[in-house]
Amino acid sequence: MKKTLVIVGVILLFIGFYLLPDNSNSDESQSKVDFKTVKTLKGDLIIKISTKGVVEPNFQVEVKSKASGEVLSFPFEEGDQITKSQALLQLDKNDETRNVAKAKADLMSGEASLKKARTALLLQKTNYQTNLKSAESEVEEAEANLKESGDKKKRQADLYAQKFTSQESRDNAVTSYKVNQQILIQAKTRLQAAKAAIHGIAMKEHEIELSQAEVKRKQIALDEVNERLDETDIYAPISGVIIQKLVEQGQIISSGISNVSGGTTLAVIADLSRLFIIADVDETDIGSIKVGLKVNVTADAYYGKNFTGKVLRISPKGIVENSITVFKVKIEILGKGKKILKPMMTANVDIITNKVKDTLYIAREAVRHDGDRTYAMIQIDEMPTEVPIEVGIQTPIHAEILSGLEPGQEVVVGDWEKALAEFEESGKKGSSLRKILWLIRSK
Repeated sequence: MKKTLVIVGVILLFIGFYLLPDNSNSDESQSKVDFKTVKTLKGDLIIKISTKGVVEPNFQVEVKSKASGEVLSFPFEEGDQITKSQALLQLDKNDETRNVAKAKADLMSGEASLKKARTALLLQKTNYQTNLKSAESEVEEAEANLKESGDKKKRQADLYAQKFTSQESRDNAVTSYKVNQQILIQAKTRLQAAKAAIHGIAMKEHEIELSQAEVKRKQIALDEVNERLDETDIYAPISGVIIQKLVEQGQIISSGISNVSGGTTLAVIADLSRLFIIADVDETDIGSIKVGLKVNVTADAYYGKNFTGKVLRISPKGIVENSITVFKVKIEILGKGKKILKPMMTANVDIITNKVKDTLYIAREAVRHDGDRTYAMIQIDEMPTEVPIEVGIQTPIHAEILSGLEPGQEVVVGDWEKALAEFEESGKKGSSLRKILWLIRSK
């Protein structure tokens, strides 16, 4: 076994000996180091902020009905174009017709109650005036009788003192005076009671106000049920496209105003005359976004197609999503995209924040920094050599070169010192092998 290995080794050694070029009369050849390089480019340099967003229509409306009942007809499907005030669907009118009849009966009952309250008020006022005048007359009469009896009592007292009348006449005069005093007190009490009856009038007037309010409420209720009866024929509130049809013929729907859940949504109509993208922009980039900036738009659903837009509005307040603060940016889609893109699609957007035309630029990895110095490495005599450069605007991938380099020039990137060291190390190993083989061949 050992003998076989020795023979194989000798054979390989001789193969290398005869294949190796004869460099006995010259120094060992050196190959060039294969440094990684990139070329400078000339063209338009675009700075953009890339994000995603959702396509939304100009606006959309949920169609509901103030009426409830069975759907008799709904002859449209999703995607159909609708014009404003066009008839959409029809409901069964029986339920709402009964509601109108009931509301009319309630209104008539309320009006009758109001009429009764007004009659009661008129009677109350008449009785008040009559009783008040009667009580005032009684007081006047009682006051006159009291005065007369008082004069008579005084006169009888004087006559009795002069012995011109009897004690009985004097006592009768005193008694008559006292009786008239009581009569006056009673008359004044009745007058006070007659005046207090004014409160009864106020109560009757309040009852009329309540009856009037009840009549008004029932009139409003009648107007509402009449409106709901009209709503059994439902018309498109806007012009647009039906993007959702949510009920079918024969389905029972609930009213949008009498149901606590808000009623049944019948359809959703969207105005697609304008389309927008609501995009999330990171707070670190929002300072570069301005209204009116051009936007390039693509969609996964339309691979290879490019659309355009512009920034329309920037939210004044950020929101936190997944522990990251973002701002909502509204982008209007322009041109052919308005007819191709559809609501709720996911769109990829590139917001163009700056653009320099016909400029020199290079990959950012080719730009090197050492303190305040900015430079690049180019090959001079096959060795990387430092040249100072001036850099303009930068994107995440490229940097604009204002001076120091020329179009098409190759610039070294990566760790060129490591590449050179590896080359030299491999060169030393190769030189040792060639030297051994050369010695064998020379003998």
